[in-house]
Amino acid sequence: MSIEDLKNRLKKTHSEPCYNRRIERLMDWGRDTSLIENGVADVVRNLEHQIRSFVVYGEPQSGKTEFMIALVCKLLDLQYQTIFVVMNDNTELEDQNFDRFHSAPELNPTPLRDYQVLDMTDAVLKTEKQRVIFCRKNKTNLVKLTHACRFMKNRVVIDDEADFATPNAKINKKEVTAINENLALLGELGPSDDGVYIGVTATPARLDLNNTYLNDSTRWVFLESHNNYKGKSFFFPKSRDELSKSDYQLVKLPNENDDPKYLRHAMFRFMLRVGLLNLKPGSEQTAYSMLIHTAGKTDDHKEDQRNVQAVLRILSDESETKYDQYLGELLKVAEFVTELHHSDLTALDLAEFVVANIGKSEVLVINSKAQGKNVRRAGRPNALFTFAIGGNIVSRGLTFENLLTFFFSRNVKGKLQQNTYIQRARMFGNRPYSRFFELCVPEALFSDWANCFADHELTIRLARAGVLQHVQSNRTQVSDTAAIDRENVTVEKSERTIGSIFCLTPALEDEFLNHDPTKPITFLESLIARGLLSDFELPSHLLTYLREIGREDESDTLIVLKSDRPSGQSIQSINAYSDADEETITRGRGGIIHAMLNKRAEYDSNNHFILPIKNSKGDARLLYKANIGHTILQNLRPNTAVTR
Repeated sequence: MSIEDLKNRLKKTHSEPCYNRRIERLMDWGRDTSLIENGVADVVRNLEHQIRSFVVYGEPQSGKTEFMIALVCKLLDLQYQTIFVVMNDNTELEDQNFDRFHSAPELNPTPLRDYQVLDMTDAVLKTEKQRVIFCRKNKTNLVKLTHACRFMKNRVVIDDEADFATPNAKINKKEVTAINENLALLGELGPSDDGVYIGVTATPARLDLNNTYLNDSTRWVFLESHNNYKGKSFFFPKSRDELSKSDYQLVKLPNENDDPKYLRHAMFRFMLRVGLLNLKPGSEQTAYSMLIHTAGKTDDHKEDQRNVQAVLRILSDESETKYDQYLGELLKVAEFVTELHHSDLTALDLAEFVVANIGKSEVLVINSKAQGKNVRRAGRPNALFTFAIGGNIVSRGLTFENLLTFFFSRNVKGKLQQNTYIQRARMFGNRPYSRFFELCVPEALFSDWANCFADHELTIRLARAGVLQHVQSNRTQVSDTAAIDRENVTVEKSERTIGSIFCLTPALEDEFLNHDPTKPITFLESLIARGLLSDFELPSHLLTYLREIGREDESDTLIVLKSDRPSGQSIQSINAYSDADEETITRGRGGIIHAMLNKRAEYDSNNHFILPIKNSKGDARLLYKANIGHTILQNLRPNTAVTR
């Protein structure tokens, strides 16, 4: 064999797509790879159209890391030279994600940490080769890495948890935050540069409202969740169908009572359910965790730690004065648990399991940079009964395997910020034991949390349909005000356009004027089904959402027409308003639907309004208004989402 033979073999080996091999491995594991493949295909389509900045959306803990691994494989196949994977300034999160990437054998080259790059000589750094580099969003790290990578070309930044730290929170002061500035330098993301920015997040609103790196909201990519995923529709069900599939245990706490018995009894239920799962015939001993999130202050975590340790200590020692009291409470709770889950085991069986194994417990505080090992052990528990006590760290990216109970009683002052509280849904993910999972939360907080997800869901539904408008209500806030680009974002409590402009033929106009007013959603669905309007002109995602949250008989939805007494009804014309824009079929002040229905009974008896409105050129469009206390934030740049 000659040197040339070896070179030819090496060229052949190097040309084998690592992306295809990654997909094949996932298929061997039984994964549904179509969800990843669809997302990667949309990203590639953006790159082919030379889109340099866009967002990838996926629900919390829905498999975005696996998608990012496959995406990096694809980018390497496409011959991108320098791929930066950046994440929050949290070493535990970086370790967790880096380990996932590092264990993917298809990745060639093997990913590097930023400090490994800093140790390289200039001769090595000047070598033109592909690199995958991990770095935290830390100013010092970014500055050092930017200098070390000064010779590298063809850059892509994949920004995990992109809405956190990356947006420029000083945009209204005409200044730039350190992370935003230095990440732009690292990825060569300036207007005259050619780097690519891909922001990956479950809460993308802040990126749009901030115009972060001028991300193109017309090219956002939406990832679907896998079949085993338990997310917002499972934990915050709205429709009857969602309710029928939601089998977890919701325990609502009093809003103002912090009696320690609530935490103690939640601990009992957690340990008893661990017993239920471990005492199944043929089951191997499996460790589970209980996440306790009551506050953001370190002193409060120490108090929680003392309370948890006290319960475990008392159950471990017959000489404790409260030993009999706690055994009695444990037995009573065990009776409730066995009856609830229709178990063949007796309350005595479960209580015995808990007390006999109480020494297999671990209490971990996970809210500081010095507690990295605790975070890893909480995320992947080894102790049979693992108790994780944390604050803000649980809000970003951390995956908790085998999480069985989430005790979330943290007080909320003011409005819930959507990007924070959506990320705090650490119970989301693959939960095959979901009927044993318990969410323990104050009633008012659960209600606000559910509203937070409802507003977020409406935003995502609209975005998928090509209308990127962000919805907030009197108890929720889309983003912190500092990060909202006030020059380019409007804030209003009014209707918004849905879909694109269409030709209003006489036949279509007649359809609107003679539809069955008792079945407005059915009528609108029929327009799409019969091809009279397309999904771009009348977003089906919105109609699906109205089906899910509205009354089953459609009685809270109204198609708004102009009353022409005594002749009947007609479609409103935009030319009726002095500030009309004939081209966009809108008016500067908005408020058309409210003005038409003001002082009419229909306005008070309905929650959702859809208005067809026309211009003098024979065109029309649809406006939508929700009468449920929403405020709408919209970027003035045109928005049309990438959907499949």
